[in-house]
Amino acid sequence: MCSHILATLSILGFLDIQAATTRVPVRRAPGRPTARRSVLTTERTQEGFFEIPRLIRILVARPGIVMGWKLVDTFDITIDGISEPSEFLGVVTSMRVSDGVFVWSARFDDEDLRDYEAEC
Repeated sequence: MCSHILATLSILGFLDIQAATTRVPVRRAPGRPTARRSVLTTERTQEGFFEIPRLIRILVARPGIVMGWKLVDTFDITIDGISEPSEFLGVVTSMRVSDGVFVWSARFDDEDLRDYEAEC
């Protein structure tokens, strides 16, 4: 809760601050505190988790790492003769390498199996 809400509840008599603070544990989060960064820092020396060069390196080194990953794809569905796009959730179930092209197969909720290719 925000501090101004707690203050308002205390002023209106709905909350006893003294009693509430006796039950709040005073602990820091475990682990080392994060390093403070300058406000003017604009460049990063470390690649982001979803950066393309990093993902390519990982997929080339271990192409099977994607097994079990979830993905979302758009399918056209027809309801009462009207076709409209809709997103469905799938899971990567198999992978293979064919002529230097990585092919991952994903199974969707309606048991539809689709292949996704990546060439590095």
